[in-house]
Amino acid sequence: MLKNLRAITIQGRCFKNKVTLELFKNLDDRVSLIYGRNGSGKSTISKGIKFAIDEREDKDIDVKFIDSNAIEIPIEDIKDETHIFNEEYIDRNVRIDDDALGTILLIGPQVAFQADIERHTLLREEAKKKKDHLEKELIKYQDPKNAASPEFYLDKIRQLLRQPNGWAETESKIKGNKQNAAVTDAVIQNIYGLSPFETLDELQSSFESTRKLFEQVTDPAITYKPVPELDEFSEEIENNLIELLARKIDEPTLSSREQQILNAIKEGRQNDIETVRDYFLNPDISYCPYCYQEVSETYKATLLNSIEKILNKDVDDHKIELRQVVFPILNLNFEEYKPLNAQLVEQIQVKLAQCEDIIKTYQEAIQKKLNNIYKPVIVDKKLLSKSICELSKLIQALKACKSEFDAAIKQKKKIQDRLILLNKKIAYYAIKDLYNNYLIQKEEKAKKEADYHAARQSYSDEDKEIQRLQAKKSDVSIAIDLINNALEYIFFSNERLTIELHDGKYYLKSKGANVLPKNISQGERNIIALCYFFTQIMENQEAEKLFQKEQFIIVDDPISSFDFENKVGILSYLRYQLLQILTCNTTSKVIILTHDLSTMLNLYTILEDIASSVKSDARFPNITFSKLELKDNAIYDFQKKHNEYLRLLNDIYDYAEDGPTDEGLVIGNIMRRVLEAFSTFVYNKGIEQLTNDPNIIASLGDHSTYFSNLMYRLVLHGESHYEKQIYSMRDNVSFFGYISDIEKQRTAKDLLCMLYKLNPSHIEAYLPEKRKIIQIKQWLKAIKTDADFKLEEKLRCSKKVIKLYDYALSAGQGIDLMDEQVPYEEIEVDNLSADFAIKISGDSMEPRINNGSIALIKQADILDDGHIGAFYYDGAVFCKIFRKTKTEAFLESVNKKYSPIHLAENASFKIYGEVIAVLNSVNH
Repeated sequence: MLKNLRAITIQGRCFKNKVTLELFKNLDDRVSLIYGRNGSGKSTISKGIKFAIDEREDKDIDVKFIDSNAIEIPIEDIKDETHIFNEEYIDRNVRIDDDALGTILLIGPQVAFQADIERHTLLREEAKKKKDHLEKELIKYQDPKNAASPEFYLDKIRQLLRQPNGWAETESKIKGNKQNAAVTDAVIQNIYGLSPFETLDELQSSFESTRKLFEQVTDPAITYKPVPELDEFSEEIENNLIELLARKIDEPTLSSREQQILNAIKEGRQNDIETVRDYFLNPDISYCPYCYQEVSETYKATLLNSIEKILNKDVDDHKIELRQVVFPILNLNFEEYKPLNAQLVEQIQVKLAQCEDIIKTYQEAIQKKLNNIYKPVIVDKKLLSKSICELSKLIQALKACKSEFDAAIKQKKKIQDRLILLNKKIAYYAIKDLYNNYLIQKEEKAKKEADYHAARQSYSDEDKEIQRLQAKKSDVSIAIDLINNALEYIFFSNERLTIELHDGKYYLKSKGANVLPKNISQGERNIIALCYFFTQIMENQEAEKLFQKEQFIIVDDPISSFDFENKVGILSYLRYQLLQILTCNTTSKVIILTHDLSTMLNLYTILEDIASSVKSDARFPNITFSKLELKDNAIYDFQKKHNEYLRLLNDIYDYAEDGPTDEGLVIGNIMRRVLEAFSTFVYNKGIEQLTNDPNIIASLGDHSTYFSNLMYRLVLHGESHYEKQIYSMRDNVSFFGYISDIEKQRTAKDLLCMLYKLNPSHIEAYLPEKRKIIQIKQWLKAIKTDADFKLEEKLRCSKKVIKLYDYALSAGQGIDLMDEQVPYEEIEVDNLSADFAIKISGDSMEPRINNGSIALIKQADILDDGHIGAFYYDGAVFCKIFRKTKTEAFLESVNKKYSPIHLAENASFKIYGEVIAVLNSVNH
């Protein structure tokens, strides 16, 4: 299948659009030599092929293999034969470590195992730190005297329930016990579980009335007579009375004497007239009762006729109707019922008085009408019937109390039980807040315990995993003889660098002696990786059949700038491996990518030599290869003429102007190589000497401080082969591996500015485009001068040390923030106005103040409306917006899901101060 491999399609990273790259120009080509400048996409190609054969789902580079008929080759057909050597392979398969004896070499699977061991070691350390921290945290949750402990609140609840006239004493009195009731956890839980719907005032009122009833029913001396009954008085009777009083009696036609009689009646002397009539009706009377003169029978008869004419039957009937109106008898006494229900008795007495007043008004009206029967008496309706009805209801209620009392005597135990329940409900309000705090801290404690057990389990799991990985790592077997042979081939010596196995570890030796890790160069590490790469390909193959299996090999930059010292040996080793691969199997193919022009030309020479050496041997077919250049996302035929210094200088400018590319990881090497060349050609010095040469620093003028630092950073970048190597002991990451793409881009700009500052004509000659020089001058203007650094130094001296309290706001633990028991640490801040700082807990002030932030507080006793501050209120600490009006004050959250906290007048409240700045906890 490899015989027909012709091209790849690729999309991703620097290949924004899908392109086809013809890697083998001729169908019979066995090798593709590809030259590409840094950033052209070489690494993208090698990584993309790796992603393809690994069939990664999360890949951001998509590569397809295309045959000579433009048909896609299935991955399954070539994945087992494909081997890729690049930076990632080196990182995955070779690592330098050390112990007390010397340098340990981790190769192949050992690297992954060691990486896993170190990762799990870090996880174990983190788990241990977390476990130890949580163990310390648990102490305060287990200390009953600490407000973080749930027992702290249970103790307060017990004290509250046991205090004089508290629940325990009241319970014992209700039950008639001599000792106070026991306050157990079950009792506390039972009280809190009641959660009454009645208010505290309602419960206390009900308790008092029930207590009195209980005292009464338990006193055998207390008895009550039946409650008096009340006569009815309907609204119809009242309406008839008002109608009778207002009724008008028609006056008869009268003589003058009869008119005098009527006038007397109208003047209110009706009783006198009736008395006269009754007097003269007596047949034995014959004289006037006033003047004692004789009165004839005729005179008596005519007088009686006149009186009867006025006081006729209608008048008599009307008077009878008036006298027949009967009012309820209200002469009732309810005093003895006051112990039963004093409030109800008082209401009855008030209503009785009201009814008596109405009856008296009606009776006076009736008498007035009887005294002057012909004159209507108009009276407003006094609603006596309604008042009598209301009085009757009150009396009925009193009767119900009496019945309840009578029943209560029979149900004393139920009253006692109700009294006990009411006592508990009242106690609920006393312990509610404390028990809520208990539940909160109990939950917090449970979380801490769960976190602690989880951390302890995590620590144990990580420890077991480390032991498992160490066992697997020690089981890995490496063909060190083959690698040592390869190393001897490259270094032309069997002592220069060798690998020896001792106690399950592979030690790196030089001339038989241990080598310190710091003396192992990056180039030597790369060489070991290259040797292991070709050794790994031969794994599980019989010696006589080596390289006979079809292979597809991709080698990305086999000789980097680290390896120039051993360039001849590496090229010789590559020649040997290429000869074996190309001659032992007629379909194996190789792709070699490089950014170094000299390496490209050397490999070109090697391949021509291999092709020439087998040309006359009938056992082997002719070997042809493609010589290509990758640029602008396309493949071109390779051109031999290149000005490398000019190209590298333009690479730096492009990176400075356009930003990171796919090859951004090697921009540090490019910058150092240019600076090396510049310092050599212009000053005949190494770049380390540029940092301390007074004449060169003087040439930098008022930017000398900044550019001296820049040169020092470039010296730290250990990718050059011209001067002493800078070694990485463990992770093999250079200075530029620690900085961001933005920082690399800024360094590229700074380098161009520094070279222009030192030698403007030199830069103008190599970057002749006017726009580029204008751009460099613009970049130069933005660089700090020596005066700026002096000012920054002064500003750095302006610091202040303040206390950072380790007490989460809104914790609600009832402790004043300034209490001595609240822990704190000292921190250094730039804000000289800050008096202390507090850690923020919760999202109530988001998005203005995030959870985990640190608030800087300027101490103050008062705050203006709308200012954010730290406060102590009713047993809790808050960070809120302070609000006040003419009538009230309250604390407001930024997050609207939290309701305002209204400040009660009698609650404890303190203003700590105003929040003047907020620090991110990560930055802190």
